Amino acid sequence: MMTKKYFKGPTESTLGEGIVYTEFDGEVAARQVENFGGKWYSSRHEYHDEIGPGLYDGKLSDLDLSDSVEISSDDFELVWQESE
Repeated sequence: MMTKKYFKGPTESTLGEGIVYTEFDGEVAARQVENFGGKWYSSRHEYHDEIGPGLYDGKLSDLDLSDSVEISSDDFELVWQESE
């Protein structure tokens, strides 16, 4: 069984600065939520006109997470629900 990890960190897009929350199942992103100016974008949708793909498609080990923090699954689930 893969280990799930959850991260919260800063992100940028054409909308400016925001926050990204990502659930990884092993090396692969399983779910993702981003917030820009109070508006939510999630990987429930494959693509968003404003910011592009809804889910990171690279490997966890390829990411620079120096500005991110690991969060609990409960914290991620709260954000996931809020983003609906």
